Amino acid sequence: MKKYSVTGISAVAIYSLTIIVGGILRPEYTLFVDPASRIFARGLPLSWLIVLFLVISNILIIYLAYGILRSSTIKLIRASMIFLIIASIVGCILFVFFPMDPWLGFRTAADIAHNNIVTVMVALIFISMLLLYLGSRNDKRWQKLSNYFLLTTVIYFLASATAGYCLHFLPSLTGTFESLWIIIFLQWIVVMSINFKPR
Repeated sequence: MKKYSVTGISAVAIYSLTIIVGGILRPEYTLFVDPASRIFARGLPLSWLIVLFLVISNILIIYLAYGILRSSTIKLIRASMIFLIIASIVGCILFVFFPMDPWLGFRTAADIAHNNIVTVMVALIFISMLLLYLGSRNDKRWQKLSNYFLLTTVIYFLASATAGYCLHFLPSLTGTFESLWIIIFLQWIVVMSINFKPR
């Protein structure tokens, strides 16, 4: 297995374990029900450690995207990886500088800022996924996955759009659909990592 494959899979493993362990540290947090951001809310015990591992996960995704960017000659795939790198940088900024407040029963200014930056990150990831699908149709190394990339992109869009809708109109379901788009994104990273073959 190539180093970039290991990098991508490690990123997903670190993120997943961090969310699971972080959820265990927060008795009030329910996995797949509450937004993942609640586990590193401002001022909670060990939030800094959870943020550190989330940042490490994003740095590993940046490294994977950089490897694919360097290896590809297809402009759409290269653009896809640039958007993925930007999305991961936005993620690091989000984790470190814009955490949510602990749940107080209403949305605070910090929550609103956090959610707006999440929206930007989600949009960047969607563009990355869409560009990868479009580029994969013209690259022999990725062609066999083009239908998968299309399906994943569509499901990701639906899940993230539904999460955004729920944030405003059905708050109790926001975490569920947020978890869904995160899972879709993570498995996309895993599939991309396993199938990446440097030139």
